[in-house]
Amino acid sequence: MIIPEYIKKWLNIIEQMANSNTYKLAWGRAIIECITDKSYTTSLNKAVINFRSIAYKIIKYYWNQTFFFNLRQSSPFDPDPVILQRIQNLIHFYIVRAETVLPVWFDVGMELLYNTEPQILEQTINKVCYDLTKDVSYRFKYIQGQSLDIYEYERFQKMLEIRFSFDDISVITEYSTVLTDLLNYKWAQLLEKYNNHPKIIEKTKSISNNKIRRKSLSAYKDQLLREFNGSKIIDFYTGLEIVPDDISVDHVIPWSFMYSDDIWNLVLTSKSRNSSKSNNIPDKIIIDKLNRRNFMFISNNVLNDTKMVAALTYANENNLINSYYSYFR
Repeated sequence: MIIPEYIKKWLNIIEQMANSNTYKLAWGRAIIECITDKSYTTSLNKAVINFRSIAYKIIKYYWNQTFFFNLRQSSPFDPDPVILQRIQNLIHFYIVRAETVLPVWFDVGMELLYNTEPQILEQTINKVCYDLTKDVSYRFKYIQGQSLDIYEYERFQKMLEIRFSFDDISVITEYSTVLTDLLNYKWAQLLEKYNNHPKIIEKTKSISNNKIRRKSLSAYKDQLLREFNGSKIIDFYTGLEIVPDDISVDHVIPWSFMYSDDIWNLVLTSKSRNSSKSNNIPDKIIIDKLNRRNFMFISNNVLNDTKMVAALTYANENNLINSYYSYFR
């Protein structure tokens, strides 16, 4: 397979770029996404991508990674990059309006902000557009002092758009999966330097998705109920009785951190407590209690689902709860 010379330029840029933060990776991914979802216009036989379209996608990426997944984008010893500070300010407005610190996916936050703080959202987009003209928009193309001609952009005229030939748009579309996967890989590599989180590559891939695709926890609920064997159902956190129609299955270590459903991390609590529970990691007392519960499940043969028993046994034998908990210490 012969790779087009134009794509070789993109691959060269992505593979050799030097990153102290994730700006360039976000910029490159946003451009490719704008092309694949046709978020561009036509002018003078060129495809034109406005900075607003790019800025909106970058805001989405950082919202999902920093708010929902709680991932740092640069060294903890350095101040947060300016664009990230603007998005954190936007998240603050969401928290105030929503009256909860519980993280949400980007599209959920945007729906509320559109209805309550449209001017704040507009100001953030405009400021991010300006930030992009100052640095990443022209630096992205530079490798070892040489600017590779992958799009047209007049930096000194402070243009808020980049231009592509239609041939380049076509070939980017054809190779979009390859380019996006490489950007995701480089992004995950960088994030691993700044975060002790599991499944970073999966979290990086998913930041374009505006909806969380969660599996039903009903099968886990049925297994967890077996602990009580028809007697009173007790809230794992409070020790109080829960009525059957108020039962909720909760991830002790938050789902946004684990990014998976595991029987060894799931407990029964009330719906109200689950909905008000923040995304913070619980204290060590709760973790120790969860460990005791899990060993009791095995020793008392509480579960009767073969796969869940195997998963729980593996978790106990490999000390998974304490291992994941140690990420935060």
